[in-house]
Amino acid sequence: MTYKLDKIDKAIMYELDKNARLSYQEIAKKIKSKKDIVAYRFNKLLDNRVINKFVTVFALGTVNIFNYKIYFQFQGLSDEEETKMLNDFVEDPDIIWVAKCEGRWDLMTSHYAVGIREFAKIKNSIFEKYGKYVHDYSVLVNDEAYLFNRDYLIPEKQTQRKFLFYIGKVQNIELSKKDKKLIHLISNNARFRLLDIAKDLSVDVKTVQNKIKKFHKIGFIEGYTTFFNLNKIGLKYFKIFIYVQERSKKEYESLLSFCKNKPNVIHLMKTIGPWELELEIEAEDLEYIHKLTKELRNRFPNIIKKIESVIISNEMKLDFFPQNF
Repeated sequence: MTYKLDKIDKAIMYELDKNARLSYQEIAKKIKSKKDIVAYRFNKLLDNRVINKFVTVFALGTVNIFNYKIYFQFQGLSDEEETKMLNDFVEDPDIIWVAKCEGRWDLMTSHYAVGIREFAKIKNSIFEKYGKYVHDYSVLVNDEAYLFNRDYLIPEKQTQRKFLFYIGKVQNIELSKKDKKLIHLISNNARFRLLDIAKDLSVDVKTVQNKIKKFHKIGFIEGYTTFFNLNKIGLKYFKIFIYVQERSKKEYESLLSFCKNKPNVIHLMKTIGPWELELEIEAEDLEYIHKLTKELRNRFPNIIKKIESVIISNEMKLDFFPQNF
């Protein structure tokens, strides 16, 4: 059943999307409401599973981790084998994103690895088990990814959309065992309490506070966001693949700027693979995608070679940090 959102709900969701760590009082101040009202609405959104979880966004390139993806088209895969495969993928710590889809691809997976050889081992392991069912597939690497605010939630048009980096500046920051434990404690719990983290790590609160400040300063922690249950709010999840042909830098930047300023585009990825750009979009229906695709082709006929799209019917797993790191 769809959960009916009003203006206050959307405003709260928008602020949590920008910064999942905001207090009730801070949200109330931003949306010009009262703390008690925000607290009540916040908990209703949680109770009705409109909010899935609060997530810390890391710039993975800073610790020399990169994002590889495999998109599959299957044949001869029975319902029983598909269920087994999907369960294996969801449980596999080397796989951080599993999404069933309709259109060009049947399934999309994402993986973190410190280099191409590590990713090759992951890919080979998958194909040893399920390669006989793969009719077609594509492998690509995220060169950079931008996570945009969900500006479609508010009526005001944003002149400059804010975003977080998902890859960021490539560095080789070394992490201790306690650093990694800290990361795992906050990765899917962005509304963490410093005291709880300190107890789990057997350190004082000041130590945790300083470490998190350092992670922000060096660009490792980009920010904190919120995952929503789109089915609950009547939205669908789409992905568009843009194949770019010979172009000038000016034309390419113009295309990027156009895509970045669409309020329903929540993620934009520059990719190395069969296509050059991916857009992830939250919208009410397929008509939005048809109109956007047409507008892209009409505006950029000299740079866009081809556009494909899929509907993500079931996002079964998504982690912003590798479980096995």
